[in-house]
Parts: sequence; structure tokens; C-alpha cells
Amino acid sequence: MLVANRFSEWRDRSSLPATFAFLFVVFTAGQLLISGFWSRGNWVPAAIGYGIGGVVYAAMLTGIIAWRRRRSGGADTTAAINRACRTGHAPAEVDAAIWLPELARRVSNLERDRILGPVVFGCFAAVGVVLVVLGESVWVSLGLTIFFVAFGVYYWFARRRILTRTASVLEQVDTRTPVEPHPTY
Repeated sequence: MLVANRFSEWRDRSSLPATFAFLFVVFTAGQLLISGFWSRGNWVPAAIGYGIGGVVYAAMLTGIIAWRRRRSGGADTTAAINRACRTGHAPAEVDAAIWLPELARRVSNLERDRILGPVVFGCFAAVGVVLVVLGESVWVSLGLTIFFVAFGVYYWFARRRILTRTASVLEQVDTRTPVEPHPTY
């Protein structure tokens, strides 16, 4: 199993306090490293500020994760849906009442993201081009521009691939769902 898949499985099944702690540590450590807090004379207030920001960030994302898990039928069902979307194959026994709306929502979101993602990365690349033209740290701006263009292309292909797999899972679950006949009176 790939490391990314192991992380995805952990993320899908981890407890909410563990998710909060992970998000807090990653956000706070990232902010501290990016800011170069150690090069300042008095870095304690900055570290406290980043810590408070980390608590807010982790609390908000943990709340969103809890809400999405609850909407999708719990952590185990969410993990099963995510695994099915990664592999493109639905498990034999699924609760269609939960899976169908969630998969339809994901297909809709992926179709929207497939268009909006490259537009967003294109806007960031355009800002990089403007910075290159203005002469603001040309090599960094040029590197960021190339990165955003490349990531926008990758994002489009990755979304197309996951959209195909998710739509396949939706079709598999939809064809298994028995259609109840309408009563005739």
C-alpha cells in the first residue's frame, strides 16, 4: 500500500482529537518555519500568535471533518466511500440511501473543481507573470509561475481521473439499488 493511501486511511478513520492535534502541529510548525521566527530578536509573541492561529485553524477544519463524517454516515462509511472513490470499485454491500447522495455530491463537486481549479492556479500564475514583468525577485516569481501552471495542469488531470472513478462507483451503486415498483390502485 502506498504511503498516501496509508495516510488517507488514517485520516479517514482517526479520532477527532487526533485529527485536531495533527492539524494544529502541521499548521503551527509550517507557519513558524515559513516566518523564520528564530531570526527575530523576540520570537515568543510570534510563536504564541501562531499557536493561537493553529488552534483556530485546527478547530475549524476538525469541525468541517466532523460535519462531513456525520453527513456521510460516520467515520467507517466515509472511509469506505473514500476507498471506493480511490479504487473505482464499490464494496459488495453498501447502504444506497447514504452512498448515492454522497457520491452524487462528490461527482458534482469534482465536475466543478475540474473547471475552477485550473482557473485559480491560472490566476496565481498570472500574478507571478506580473511580478516577473515588474522585476520583483524575478527567479522566485518565474519559479512560482511555472509551479502554478504545472500544478494547474496536474490538478486538471487528477480531477478527471478521480471523477471517472467516482462516477464509476456511483454507477455501480446505482445499478445495484433495486427499484421499487409504484403501487397501482
